[in-house]
Amino acid sequence: EATTSKGEALKPNQKHLDAIQYEKEKAERLQEEVDGQTAEIRKGTQALGKVERKNWVLENEVKKLKEQVKALSEASEHQKASLEERTVQAKVGQLALRGVDREITRRVQEARKEASLAFVAEYLRQRRRAVAAELSP
Repeated sequence: EATTSKGEALKPNQKHLDAIQYEKEKAERLQEEVDGQTAEIRKGTQALGKVERKNWVLENEVKKLKEQVKALSEASEHQKASLEERTVQAKVGQLALRGVDREITRRVQEARKEASLAFVAEYLRQRRRAVAAELSP
């Protein structure tokens, strides 16, 4: 009887040990799964850090490019204003040259008239002297 009761007592203990072993294996599998997920999370975090750094670099590059575009735009506006100023100066110069050209033409015409009048006056003086010389005894 003692051996049968011992055998019967062993059976529940064996079931208990099997259940403990099963739970232990289940816990190990879960721990492996948690470790795998932790590794994936770590890799994801590292990848996210790399992406954030890349994004920061790109944002800085965009900022620099915007500043360059702004500077080029300002330089372009300055050049445009300078070109417009030079165009106005050239037009003013052309108008001044036209005015000078008109004045020169007017003076030349006056000089021609004066020369023509002087020629006629000299001709008339010479003619008067010639007539006076013919009339004098």
